[in-house]
Amino acid sequence: MSSRSSGWLATAVLPVFFLGSGFLPFLQPKAFPDQGDFKIIYKPSPNQELDTLRELVQQSGVFDEIVAGLNAALNLPYDILIRFEDNSEGPYQQGDQIVINYQFLDFHANLFVRFEYSENPEELAEALLGLAEFVLYHEIGHALVGWSSTW
Repeated sequence: MSSRSSGWLATAVLPVFFLGSGFLPFLQPKAFPDQGDFKIIYKPSPNQELDTLRELVQQSGVFDEIVAGLNAALNLPYDILIRFEDNSEGPYQQGDQIVINYQFLDFHANLFVRFEYSENPEELAEALLGLAEFVLYHEIGHALVGWSSTW
C-alpha cells in the first residue's frame, strides 16, 4: 500500500473550493466560532471478512488525516460523527452523522476483482481506500450543505 497522504486535500484544496462556492463562512472564525469537529469511529464487525476491511480503513490512517485536515480548515457549529460500521444500508449522511458501511466496500472489492481491475492485494486496497475517500468527501458535502441551509 502506498503511503499517500490525503490530509493535503482538506487543508489545501477544500478552502479554495469553499471560497469559490459560497462556503466562506466555514472559513471565517469571526463569522462562525469553531464549536465542533469532525470525529471518526471504526466499529468492529462480528464478520471476520468485513472486519478485515475495518482494519484496512483504520490502519491506513487516511481518514484520520482527512478529519485532522478538515478540523484545521473548517469552523463547525457542532460535531459531525463519521462512522465506519457493519450495516446493510449504503453510505449516507443524516443530520450530524456520516456512515460508510463495510458491506459497501466489500461489494466494490468483489466488483474490482470480477471485472479484473486488479487481483493484486495492494492495488485492490488502494482502490478501496480511494473509493471510501471519495464517498466520504461526497457525504461531507451533504453534511455541510445541510447545515449551511439553516443560516
